[in-house]
Amino acid sequence: MSDLKVENLYFSYKSWEVLKGISFSVTDSRLAVLLGASGSGKTTILKCIAQLLRYDTGKIYIGEEEITGKSPQDLNVGYVPQGQILFSNMSVLKNIEFGMTVRGMPREERKKRVREIADLLGVSLFLERKPRELSGGQKQRVAIARALAIQPYLLLLDEPLASVDAFSKETLALEIKRVQQETGTTTVYVTHDQTEARLVADQVVILSQGKIIQDEPLDTAIINPSSIEAAILMGIPNSIQVDQLREEILMRFSPETGIIIPFDEIRLKPDDSLRDGMIRVLGKVVKVTQDIYQNSVLVLQTDSLTTKPIRLRIKLDRQSGFETKKTLEKVEAYIPQSKIKVL
Repeated sequence: MSDLKVENLYFSYKSWEVLKGISFSVTDSRLAVLLGASGSGKTTILKCIAQLLRYDTGKIYIGEEEITGKSPQDLNVGYVPQGQILFSNMSVLKNIEFGMTVRGMPREERKKRVREIADLLGVSLFLERKPRELSGGQKQRVAIARALAIQPYLLLLDEPLASVDAFSKETLALEIKRVQQETGTTTVYVTHDQTEARLVADQVVILSQGKIIQDEPLDTAIINPSSIEAAILMGIPNSIQVDQLREEILMRFSPETGIIIPFDEIRLKPDDSLRDGMIRVLGKVVKVTQDIYQNSVLVLQTDSLTTKPIRLRIKLDRQSGFETKKTLEKVEAYIPQSKIKVL
């Protein structure tokens, strides 16, 4: 396996500058997620790495080798585009075997590799089926198996869970992470979904309008976002943009891009020891729910902090009795000023 390095990548389509000086690297055997909204440049970066697009300027290295301008067929890169593009007239076995056949691998070696990778991806029972006989999740496993069968230096996954039903997404995301760790394949994974990113990423490269706004290990991106935009893309609760804040909040905190109110610091009863340093918020209960980590969370709609109503998420851990709050019931919440993160 190999490191990946992208240096100062620019790509334009007609008059649209899609990529504006993209630089990042992925250490050998790690999984980096390219995270951003539609149109931020994620898929374009992936296609540039795979040499499927000719970029204006910049350099891309796999290991010590610069691959700029090489033919995609000359790269040992596994690429899984969005949409599960399998050969419909071939069995699962033949689909997985295809890349090895093109490379002239001996038949017995191909068969052994198919068995290994099919077992790893959990598709051994489907080898004689055609793609039309598979579910969305099964097709995606086969597509990843085909990409990994050639033992690539680098694996590129473009929205791999986009056509998978919501019920199966978390399971398949964790399977992708397990397989990536077991094979040690350096991987770049494109998604707009922060939940996917949190499940699989070692590193998160956050994109906005063709630029990188943060490139950090996953934990750092969650704990220390570079801006409110990065925080929102990471799905950090209670991230409020500066243009939404009331004048008195702006004067008190002077944020550049906004504020984050940690959901586990908001109290539904005042803390007497911090009474002078707490902001009182009024609102109505929207619902009591759970987050992806199974925390009980109360969702409160309020305009106490902002110029239009927003929804604050409040962790209910050790705040007994509030799980029974009813929809539209009026609630007071208290936020320690010292816990508000200003960006």
